[in-house]
Amino acid sequence: MLNDCRMKSALIAVVAIIIVISTSARGDFVFGEPIMVPNVNSDSYDFFPQISRDGRELYFTSKRDGAFENIWISKRSSIHDLWSEPVKLDPPVNGAEEAISPSLSCDALELYFDRHDDDLWVSTRVSINDPWGEPVKLGPPVNTVNRESHPCISADGLELYFMSDRPGGGSNPSNTDIFVAIRPTKYDPWGEPVKLSSNVNSEQYESGPFISSDGLWLFFGRGYSKGHVHVCRRSTVEEPWGAAEFFTPVNSGTGVWSNSPGKSEFCVSFSQGDSTIYFTRGTTVFSDDWDIYQVEITPTVDFNSDNAVDVLDVYELLERWGTTNNSFYDIAPFPLGDGVVDAKDLLVLAEHMIETADDPNDVVDPTP
Repeated sequence: MLNDCRMKSALIAVVAIIIVISTSARGDFVFGEPIMVPNVNSDSYDFFPQISRDGRELYFTSKRDGAFENIWISKRSSIHDLWSEPVKLDPPVNGAEEAISPSLSCDALELYFDRHDDDLWVSTRVSINDPWGEPVKLGPPVNTVNRESHPCISADGLELYFMSDRPGGGSNPSNTDIFVAIRPTKYDPWGEPVKLSSNVNSEQYESGPFISSDGLWLFFGRGYSKGHVHVCRRSTVEEPWGAAEFFTPVNSGTGVWSNSPGKSEFCVSFSQGDSTIYFTRGTTVFSDDWDIYQVEITPTVDFNSDNAVDVLDVYELLERWGTTNNSFYDIAPFPLGDGVVDAKDLLVLAEHMIETADDPNDVVDPTP
């Protein structure tokens, strides 16, 4: 039987597309109930999970060992293992000042975060076996006299998304919005940050951006005293962001005020190849009962809903071959498809067919 790692690499692709865009109720992907991440949470508050792009390190903020909020890390050998007991990062990242909202670069050599001085910082290291260097403020034009926080570095290292209340944030100047700074290469300085469009930003507070590895999906929090996760999509990195959609799988309510039913969710994160979405949940944005949650995804690729994964499903996929607006069949590559139904999608379907055939409890019809 083929290893199921590549199969799982397509999970979030179809799931997010079906939940966010489609009105289909065929239930081909099923979200589990959100649960607190085992081994990671404490009696104090834990929040802002940012998983490494390879899925083997989980960085987050915690106040578990004293008055300061610091950056902690939990590790695992593979995406199928449990997270280890978290440890606090050594100085100079953590020290006499708070360190909050970590985001690790894809090569694991840059660690972005913010502090209570309302500025963004970065610590670098020569290799993954070296200690982190002395943190450095990003400075202008990224940092201003206003608040900059919640950084997220893109997988290619050329875009830095963050939250700010700098001027230009709407009718209420105290509201926070999502901005992005761009640099030509990883060796160039950051350019002037640009406020994202009204599809992303609103008259509410936007926070906690997370950009998918392919740069086509942007997750963020939106709300007031209660926030909830939203997501915007674009077909290519050159196109503008589409309209924000409510990301149902992680949200416990829809209201934005402290007395609204449900809790508050923000700070989504996930990694390539993993079928788990991580996020923060607490009573309100301002409460101190935050914990880190996860949602597991179970796949079914029975395209024609006949309770069998077989050659008929292959025919269904082949009929949509090529560029498609029907994202239901765009199940590869991770994390959210590529707008094309091609050999990558067929490979994912074939692997699932083989695994189903290996299960003696399942029968796969070999003929159309």
